[in-house]
Formats: sequence, C-alpha cells, structure tokens
Amino acid sequence: MSTFVDSTVWFAAAAKRDRNNELAKSILSSTEGWVLTDHVLAETWQLLRAHFGAKVADKFWKRLRDTGVRFATLTADDLEVASQIGTSQELSFVDRTSVAFMERSKITRAATFNPKFAEHRYGRDLKNRFHIIRTGHSPAFRTLREAILQRRPVRLSYGGRQQTVCPYILGHAGGEERAFALALDGARQRNKSGQSGWICQRVANVREVEILDQPWKEQAYLGARSAMRGPGPPGRDAPPGCVLVTSPSSPRRVRCDSAVAARAALVLGRVLITRSAVREGPLCLR
Repeated sequence: MSTFVDSTVWFAAAAKRDRNNELAKSILSSTEGWVLTDHVLAETWQLLRAHFGAKVADKFWKRLRDTGVRFATLTADDLEVASQIGTSQELSFVDRTSVAFMERSKITRAATFNPKFAEHRYGRDLKNRFHIIRTGHSPAFRTLREAILQRRPVRLSYGGRQQTVCPYILGHAGGEERAFALALDGARQRNKSGQSGWICQRVANVREVEILDQPWKEQAYLGARSAMRGPGPPGRDAPPGCVLVTSPSSPRRVRCDSAVAARAALVLGRVLITRSAVREGPLCLR
C-alpha cells in the first residue's frame, strides 16, 4: 500500500536536531510504499538548503533516491484541481498539489505533521478524508529490531516476569506489534507445537528491554507447517499463532523459518528498515 510522505516528515527525518526527528524516522521505518511528488522534493530540498546548505540538501536527494521511494510528476490536471481547492483550508501551494495528486492516484494514507491534511475532505459528497499516520513503531519494537540486527539476546520484562530471549521475527498480528523469540530462560514452557523455548509476545506488554553483550543462540524451529498462507520463501514455516506482516495498516502474511529469521526479517515484506538505514535513519544528515 502506498504512503504519501510530505516535506514535514522528510525534513524532520533528515534534520537530526529537529524535535520530530525520532518520530519521523519511526514513521518511515513503520510504513511502506513511500511516494512523493516533484514539488514535495523541491520544497524539502529548499528547506534543507536554507537551514544547512546545498551540500546537505544534495546529500538528502541522493539518499532519498537510494531508498527506492517513488517520485511522481504532477500533471496539468493536478495543477488545475489544486487551483480549485482554494486557500480557505490554509493549505500551501505545494500542499494543494499534493492533495490533488493523492486524489487522482487514490492514495489514502499520508505521513505528515501538517494538521491541515487531516482536515481536508474530498470526494463527491466531501465525506472522504485521508488516513494520517502519526506514530511509528514503539520503543520496545525498535530495540528488539536493533537486537536482531546485532544478533544479540535481550533481557526484558514480560507480564511481570524477567526473561532473556533471542528475538527472531518482528511483525504485527491483529493490529498489534508481535515478536517471535527463543526464550533462553524464564519462559521455557512448551508451545502448542511442542517446541520448547519458542514464544510469541505482544510487544505492548514488553518492558525494560536491554540488549545484552552475549552470544546469539541459533535454534531451528521444527514445528509442523502452519495454516498461514501467503508470499514467502518456499518451504518456510511460521510458528502457530504468530503472523508476520509488513505493517499495521497493510497486513500481509508471510511464512518464515526461525533459523533464518534474523536474515529474513531484512528481506521479507520490508518488515524492517534496511540494515544501512537502521542506525540513524535512512535520511538523517544533521
């Protein structure tokens, strides 16, 4: 599913000292199908140039191209529609062209810090509104993601119990963040498949996550093939009750064997942001 990202989010993600920097990076790492128009690109470049200079603005432009974002060119029809939106909604010229493009492209999701996007109504009866993405992954989710990339176990509190686990897969099920992990201590009950040590956790219930300077433990998941169906490497199985999806708002079920999950999490369905982007965010420059 496409997500339109406007200049407020791009600028905040690129400007390390911006008060919304962490939030912007979290939103970008939690969404997929980034789209922006040539006008939004120009506006963001100009803002970065005005604050940090042309070299930083050009660096942003290069890094943005490396992310695989889709650049869209506005048409004459977009400009005509934008001119009819009017200034009563207090949308800027670029915002009005963005709205016109989204309506034409049938893009309903927008990542923006501009409240005017949420106020805009469109459609024949002016009853449609955009879905505004205001939050990204939780701090616990991001720490677990970092542990997977570092291949380190974590110590955490879950349901009031201290556990040491190796997180293997992160995703969403039922609209909630989930983690499939190998418990090293504190939760060595058997699950429904009879596999000792494997647990599926609701990340909302995870507290006090700490990455440990200890070796990662490899263990294959030998459970029977689950009932889940969907795109994924052939022959891979997922644990019962644990659904790996791309994002909260665009679920897509994926199968994955836990023995390769640390690597697969980087390539299956863009569940995690790319390895090169995870430290400071793909666009963080200043």
